[in-house]
This record gives sequence, structure tokens and C-alpha cells, in this order.
Amino acid sequence: GRKLIGNIPRLKTVAEIIYYQDKGYDGSGIPKDDVAGEEIPFGARLLKILKDLGDHSKDFVPSAAAFAKLEESKNLYDKELLSIVSKYFKEQNDANEGDAGKGLELSVSMLRAGDYLETDLEFENGIVFMAAGEIINDIVAAQILSLIKVNPLKEPVRVIRAT
Repeated sequence: GRKLIGNIPRLKTVAEIIYYQDKGYDGSGIPKDDVAGEEIPFGARLLKILKDLGDHSKDFVPSAAAFAKLEESKNLYDKELLSIVSKYFKEQNDANEGDAGKGLELSVSMLRAGDYLETDLEFENGIVFMAAGEIINDIVAAQILSLIKVNPLKEPVRVIRAT
């Protein structure tokens, strides 16, 4: 990946992130060189944490058990960054648990499987993508995340969050 995009001037930083995404904070891993710690690009350190969390998580939703797995090998991660990521996901999980069964107004990017639509989910031009009364499933949740990159949906959307 690094060689492929490294020749595009505006993507040189991205190329380095890709190159070092499997490098441990302690210098272990790939690539085999002397780069370690803060010398590893920030994006690569963050990507390593997120990739490894995904590997240890069900449905790519980080749990306490997934973070415990990372803590077992904490020398592989930037401890300050791991703490920030852990805090972020804990806050998100706490907020989501507290929202169960409540009517919420959310941005489209926050929709997830199990959400019951109280309002139509429609494109900005008024075309309805999904009608009120429907429940978002895993496939539709993934489609929504892909769709909003090219064709924005009206926000906020009113939903009831499943338990």
C-alpha cells in the first residue's frame, strides 16, 4: 500500500500510516526497523489500536473484554492513546445503554442495527430511503454508512433505540 500511494504527494502521510499500522509501540512488529514509540506516525498508532480492538470484538463493537486483551500486551500500544480510545468507547457504551427504549434524535452516522425509525429516513432531495416504522438491520446500517458518503440523508433522524 505504501508503494502504491507513496508517489502521490498529498498522500505521503497516509502512505506512512499504512506502512506502520502493524508496528508495536515498543518497536516490534512490521516493518522491521528501528522506529518505535512517538516516532511511529500518530495515525498508525491509532490504527493499530482500532484494528486490534476490531479483532477482539464481536461485531466490531469494543467491549471491556477487548480492551482487557489489549492491556495484556500494552507494550504494543501508545498508553496515552489507548487510554483516550478506551475512555471514548466507554462513554459511548454508557450513553447507548442509557438510551435504550428512549426516543432519540440522532445524526444518520449514529444509527445502528435495532433502531426503530420514528421518522422517514430520506435523502436531502426528499426521496425516502426507509419509511418510519421500520427497524434498521445490520445490512441496512452498513448501507447507510456507505450511502452518506455520496448522497447525504436528512438529519436528525428520530428513532427508538432497542435494548
